[in-house]
Amino acid sequence: MGVWIANVTNLVSYDVSLQWDPRVITAVSISDSGTIFQSLPHFTLLLTTGLGFARAAETLLGTGVNVTGSSSQPLFFVQLSFIAFGQSPLSITSDTLVDLSLSAIPHTDINGFASTPPQAQAGLVHWKAKPVAPPTRGSSSLWSRLPVT
Repeated sequence: MGVWIANVTNLVSYDVSLQWDPRVITAVSISDSGTIFQSLPHFTLLLTTGLGFARAAETLLGTGVNVTGSSSQPLFFVQLSFIAFGQSPLSITSDTLVDLSLSAIPHTDINGFASTPPQAQAGLVHWKAKPVAPPTRGSSSLWSRLPVT
């Protein structure tokens, strides 16, 4: 799952926390590979996961470095795994985006949702084995080698 940003001006730093139901989902990994800051000089302040949460914080290095653009680009990625059937909100619980003047960038968060298909329901079917009759005369099985009386 990626946390993406769009229509940003002069972004130099971010700190984002995500939350989900730990009874349904667990974090496998968190990464900033292939993200908006990857090709720029930056420092990763925090990249961590725990029981029901993930948090990432990075800052660009240098005074002339910032990110501006209207296309969507990822800030970081979290690989999640279902550990139970069910559903869970994927919520941004706190976030700060910082511009060149070290001011918070106003923005709108869009949360997500994850769910598994319903658990399969199966009932036990009782059946009675059908008796197998011995083959008739002339068939090619062990039965045909036995004398028929």
